[in-house]
This record gives sequence, structure tokens and C-alpha cells, in this order.
Amino acid sequence: LLPSVYHLQRTGYVNNIMICALDSAPLKALKDSKDIKEAFPGVRVAYFTSGRAADFLRNDPRIEKVFAYDRDDFVAVYRRSPWRFMLKWKRLVDELKAEKFEAAFDLSMNAGIGFALMLAGIPRRIGYNYKGRGRFLTEAIALKGYENRHVAEHQRHQG
Repeated sequence: LLPSVYHLQRTGYVNNIMICALDSAPLKALKDSKDIKEAFPGVRVAYFTSGRAADFLRNDPRIEKVFAYDRDDFVAVYRRSPWRFMLKWKRLVDELKAEKFEAAFDLSMNAGIGFALMLAGIPRRIGYNYKGRGRFLTEAIALKGYENRHVAEHQRHQG
């Protein structure tokens, strides 16, 4: 993904980016890495993450904005009222749209997140296409390796 970021910055295209990752492992690696902020001085970086990881990121003064997405909360709202779910989804999209992001790096491998980024009008949506979940990305990188077993099985056999 970093080559895409470098290209966007070299062309003067990006000053406001978002990184989407719902799991804490990639977020911790990105948060602890100074590469993004040092490589792109003056670029505003925001994070879109799960509710559990949001607090972890909000305590870092280098991070300007954190958007929290709690899937369980969205599911619970949908079960109570599909109409309220749509309103909640629209508020999230409107909040993202208001930030005027020029690019988003979607590490979530979640088609719903990619759809929200598209609805928010983010012109460059870069991320992984795992099992067709990257269909709303403008630049999808094929991710292979977890075809025949669950991700946990793959990780257990690598360690």
C-alpha cells in the first residue's frame, strides 16, 4: 500500500487520508510506526476502526481524528429497526463525507466499509480484495492465502 501513498503524494493529490482497519494488530503496527507521518509531512491522517480500538488510538497525540465503527451496535440497531439502521449508516457516511478525504487505505477486508467510503465520495479507495470484498475499492490488491482454511488456522500453523 505504501507505494500507492507515495505516488499520491508525489503527484500532489493527497493531503487528507484515512486508514481503515477494524483489527487492533494492524492498527498497533501503524500507530507505533512513525513512517507514515515522517514520510508524508503535512498530510492529515485519520483512522477508521472498531469501537474497541478507537480508545487505543484516541490517546495518541499524533492522530488527529478517529472514527469508531461498532459492528455489533449496527447489527443491534438493524434488529430493532431497519429504518434507524439506515439513519445511523447515513450519519456515519455524512461524517466521513464532511472530512473531505482524498484517499482511504482500507485494510478491513469488509465490503460494507468499502461501500461507506464510496458513498462518502472518497475518490481513491485502496485496499485488499479478499473473496470479492474489495468491490467498492478503486485500487484493489488481490489477497490470496486463506482460501482453504480459516485465518486462525493459517496463523496457528505459521507460529
